[in-house]
Amino acid sequence: MKAKNRKQMLALAAAAVAVGCLAPATKTSAAVRYYTLAGNGNWSDTANWSTTSGGTGGATMPNATGDSALFSQDASRTITVDMAVIAGIVQNTNRQKLTIGAGAGTLTMNGTGLTNNLAKINQSSGRGSLTVNEDVIMASDLLVTHITSDSNSDVTVNGSISGAGTLTLQVLQTGTGSITTKVVVIGAVNHTGALTLDSDSSGTRLAQVSVSGAIGGNVTSITKKGNNAAFLSGATANTFAGLTTVNDGILNLSKGVDVQALGGSLTVGDGTGADRVELNNSNQIADTATLTLNSAGIFDLNTNLETLQSLVAFTGAELAGGLNGRLTVSSATYNGSSLMGGTYSIALGNNPGFITGSAELVVIPEPASMALLALGGLMMARRRTSN
Repeated sequence: MKAKNRKQMLALAAAAVAVGCLAPATKTSAAVRYYTLAGNGNWSDTANWSTTSGGTGGATMPNATGDSALFSQDASRTITVDMAVIAGIVQNTNRQKLTIGAGAGTLTMNGTGLTNNLAKINQSSGRGSLTVNEDVIMASDLLVTHITSDSNSDVTVNGSISGAGTLTLQVLQTGTGSITTKVVVIGAVNHTGALTLDSDSSGTRLAQVSVSGAIGGNVTSITKKGNNAAFLSGATANTFAGLTTVNDGILNLSKGVDVQALGGSLTVGDGTGADRVELNNSNQIADTATLTLNSAGIFDLNTNLETLQSLVAFTGAELAGGLNGRLTVSSATYNGSSLMGGTYSIALGNNPGFITGSAELVVIPEPASMALLALGGLMMARRRTSN
């Protein structure tokens, strides 16, 4: 049997168990298991698992909805997913590096029965790091998180993320200093459900969430939370076409020039704080999108160009940019009033009230609107001639 076909069969079997189509042979309730081997090993080897931290092996491996796989020994190790695994929690609590290695198996995360029915992939020790090389299949909502006060270590997902549910990528940093803690997804993200990017710091250290893999069309929405930064980067265009909402912090659109980061409309600002979107390259958003800037919403062009269908801005919003930063739209309104076609900027002395820095707003009416304006001008000329 080819490895690819084997992985597909294992994935189908794991998904069936996750939704209750098959009953696990030996599990009647969620189990908590500790990985006891100080070195590398396979998930399927019962000798590697114990019911207590630091205990002897021989317990059944975690492999059912809600089961917890905890890695508490202070040693770097790689555990290979060599079977169809189902787990509710995968958590590294030690100060070293844990790698979930890609093998012949599959990793399905199902938190049904846990608090908020939420599955977790979690680095809970500040100085340790967690890398997931296996593809992740969501059978419930999933939280990929790093909560710390003293580390610049990362949680990295190199595998793809699919399945269904709400996916939250979260860093909560409470320490002081100049280091950055990250949750990074390098694999493709194409689960059916919402995506939340939550990066928050209550100290002077930085929290950062980033997705450099392609975000697919199954993703229904993106929401930015937390007072720190999130990044959408990478060389491959995102085909996600839902609404992106920035309620806190900074969302950096960092794909290459003319590589789509957002395929749908964008809303920035919830009336409090400073909610910001920054363009780190030109043409990051689909030309058909609508940009809504509410109070406290900032859209920073930097020195880049962007073309959208429409702009809707309100008092307290800000269109920012440096030299050559320009937003071009087919229609624009400010507090419900339409802006006429033309170029607006502080330098030109016709700022509508929400442009800052050297940013320019260019309103180019659609061809139909231009035709109506031309027709109106022609009719006025004829009236003058007849008079």
